[in-house]
Amino acid sequence: MTPLFSGATSLDALTSTGSVTVDTTYTAPNTTSVLTLTALEHSIWNGEQITCSATFSQPEITLTSRAATLRVLRILEEPVDTTTVNSLSATLTCQVDTTGIITWYNSTTLLPDERSPTLTFNPVTTYDQGDYHCRATFPATQAEFLFGGMVQSRDATLTVHRFVTVPETKYVTLGSSVTVKCTGTGDPDIIWNKGDTELQSDKTGTLTLDSVTFSDDADYTCSLIYPEGQISRDPVHVHVRGVKTLSGPIVEGVLGNQVVITCVTQGEIEATITWQHNSTSLRPGVTTTSSYTAPQTTSIVTIATSLTSDQGVYTCQVTWDGQTGDVSQETTVRLNYVISSSGSIFGTEDNAVTITCSAHGHVAPDSWSWRDANNTGSANWGTLTTSVDLFTSSVTWTPERFDTGIYTCTADYGSRGISEKEADLTVQYIKTSPSDLTIVYGSEATLTCITNLPPDQFTWYKDGIEITSPTTASPTSSTSHLLLSSIDFPDAADYRCQAGFSGRLTQSAIATVIVRGFTVNPQDTTTVNVTVATLSCKAIGDVAPELSWYQGTTKLSHGPTISISSKAVGVESSSSLTVSLLSATTPDYHCTASFPDDVTVTSSSASITVLGVEQGPVDSVGVVGNGVVLGCKPSDDSGTIAWL
Repeated sequence: MTPLFSGATSLDALTSTGSVTVDTTYTAPNTTSVLTLTALEHSIWNGEQITCSATFSQPEITLTSRAATLRVLRILEEPVDTTTVNSLSATLTCQVDTTGIITWYNSTTLLPDERSPTLTFNPVTTYDQGDYHCRATFPATQAEFLFGGMVQSRDATLTVHRFVTVPETKYVTLGSSVTVKCTGTGDPDIIWNKGDTELQSDKTGTLTLDSVTFSDDADYTCSLIYPEGQISRDPVHVHVRGVKTLSGPIVEGVLGNQVVITCVTQGEIEATITWQHNSTSLRPGVTTTSSYTAPQTTSIVTIATSLTSDQGVYTCQVTWDGQTGDVSQETTVRLNYVISSSGSIFGTEDNAVTITCSAHGHVAPDSWSWRDANNTGSANWGTLTTSVDLFTSSVTWTPERFDTGIYTCTADYGSRGISEKEADLTVQYIKTSPSDLTIVYGSEATLTCITNLPPDQFTWYKDGIEITSPTTASPTSSTSHLLLSSIDFPDAADYRCQAGFSGRLTQSAIATVIVRGFTVNPQDTTTVNVTVATLSCKAIGDVAPELSWYQGTTKLSHGPTISISSKAVGVESSSSLTVSLLSATTPDYHCTASFPDDVTVTSSSASITVLGVEQGPVDSVGVVGNGVVLGCKPSDDSGTIAWL
């Protein structure tokens, strides 16, 4: 069987070109001939008439088929390689010159829903990238075609620019460095923005943040810039984690008061915070509390009553679920307090005393105050003095004996609290002064001085002049005695006791010693054959006394045989007693001095002795030659008898 071109021309000559092949087979009783045309040129083949002729040898006969018109399909517009960027649109076009059915393929995969001459991607995604071609098919018809046909376009490559390296969320600790990176296909310009602010534009796509701060905690956007357009990723966040605030670096507290240390961290999740004191766990009694209010975790250390051992370095250690390394920060607690005071001190009533307090630490108190054991402020009893730097305070006053007690200085550090120190003041004083004395001339008296504490020494003064060689008892414990013996009128004076305590002197009240007595006592008187005798007395005291005369217990007064004469001059009184008609010795005459306070002083006694012949010779008659006795007796055995 031989196919004919244009109805009469044999196609045999074309088979050598390889574009026409004829394959004839016989399977009795049928002979089949297949004409295959490939790589048809539209200009040559389109519209040609194709017939098939069959020649039989016995009998020789040739049969010719009806003619069929060959339609050669062609693509007027091939899809072309297209480059775009993700999220924009892209269109591939396939135009044929005859109505037919167009289908699109992604490589060998049919796109069943695409029948249009244009294949549109809106928006295009990276998944759309690939090789695309179209096919135009025509069904076979007996009227016009030898057979149905199909034509396929070239492969058009759709290139979708995309991110190759996608930036990732970063977690970084405060002060360290972090790098975020993005790259894309091709050779785009890569821009990094922080919020609306452009940070850099280059080809590397690498953004490095050094020594990050909390201001670096933000959204960062990477954009790829191509001639075809721009693509951007959703922002990535750089989470900066770290200690945002920490009390300190030095926390100044006050000993015995509450100290609070606060550690505030920042992070997108709650942090776990632990504390150490001088690299060890917190002591019992020190409490910690934590709270989280995004993005901050707050941990508070509370030392309710601070001790000196609480000083040192406190470390806030922070972790965030292991996504970043641990961070820590330190603060130093220093305690301020009153480190010293005058302690146990002594003062005397007559000397000013000063109590001093000194503060320890690096921060001076805002102010100082003092109070006594009765909680009375120093403004009522002392003068407050504070050093220029406020680290020292003192209070000065002259204490009274009842000021013995505890005195407290208070250093006020404002919101940090107060610190107090006590001083124990003991006032040394003479608790018993010597008493006023009214004593009798010639007698003895003792002045006594008693202190509340044993002094270093006692000193006695008479009318302001130190008694250098008094008759005193040695001080025993807190008592001293001044012995006045054989009191004379010069002993009448003002006496004072002075006690010395480590150089501090205190004096007793003045004791006035009054000496009362007779400066002239009645003297024994002897008369010879005289019947009148006179006795005298004189007394002195603080006032002139009233003088009286006595013989024995009998008070004498003016009479026939007695005459009394008295007078007073200043504080001295004198009196004379005259006794007449004496006939014998009379004893026990004395004078009394009576004072207004009912004190009576009695003088010594005196006697009046009358000397003479108590019994003389009497007339006698004698006989011559005989003896005669005459007697003579003196009134006093001390007399000497002589006869005349």
